[in-house]
Amino acid sequence: TRSPAPTTPRRRREGEKLGLIDGREVGFAKGFEIGQEIGFYSGCHAVWSRCVGEDPGCFSERARRGIAAFGEMLRSFPIHDPLNEEILETLNQVRGKFKTVVALLGMHHEYNDAVGDQPTVTF
Repeated sequence: TRSPAPTTPRRRREGEKLGLIDGREVGFAKGFEIGQEIGFYSGCHAVWSRCVGEDPGCFSERARRGIAAFGEMLRSFPIHDPLNEEILETLNQVRGKFKTVVALLGMHHEYNDAVGDQPTVTF
């Protein structure tokens, strides 16, 4: 077996530079995915809120409370604080509330974050 070549300071600097570039690209892509998902949820909330505004009886009281709570979660989401260490935990809470509201509304849902695919919600 051959032992690896010793790391020189030049190689280390090059590796650090490449690591920073890769990290920035991955972070940008992940941030875009999170923003896209939150945008989808915000659009759903906007539609549901509009329905409630125009016809308060269109959903049950429990569903209306769920929609309101979902909106509060979306408004408090730290979208402008990418260094927030709890952002993924908060996103999971938003996902859970979305699933709850969708169930209360009697809808089937699927959020597909693959590039080119459109999120679908069916009634």
